Amino acid sequence: MPQRKPVTDSKRATAPAVSAATLRDTVFRISRAEFFNQAEIRYGPDSQQWKFRCPACGHVATVADYMKFGDAGARMAAFSCIGRLETPATDAFSGKKGPCNYAGGGLFQLNPIYVEYPADPRLSLGPRTVRHFGFADDPLAVGSVPKELKA
Repeated sequence: MPQRKPVTDSKRATAPAVSAATLRDTVFRISRAEFFNQAEIRYGPDSQQWKFRCPACGHVATVADYMKFGDAGARMAAFSCIGRLETPATDAFSGKKGPCNYAGGGLFQLNPIYVEYPADPRLSLGPRTVRHFGFADDPLAVGSVPKELKA
């Protein structure tokens, strides 16, 4: 069996190391209804104008930006960077300006918002949790006070 060559330091990803404690402390669980409510507080009732920030490259895109790519874009909004649909896209952990090719369902799941969706019998879906990007403006944070309750 051939042996694999070790990866040299020059080929390793240059993204900063993130500890498990840091990831745990930055994850936010929220119901679908409250997630939509928080989006409306920030951006209004037109969901096409809701903005999300890629956790890998920091690029901001609206739902309308994703919708330009049809059904594929609609399924990826707030889950994978829009760079996966655009060309050229930078590598997700290259440290370069985005948009990048980050996929929320890949090996490194950085999406910080866990949205709890109820069962949807029309689509034959049971209750589920879907990880989403954070909002581009006034992101949710563990221990944060909802915007409408701030004095």
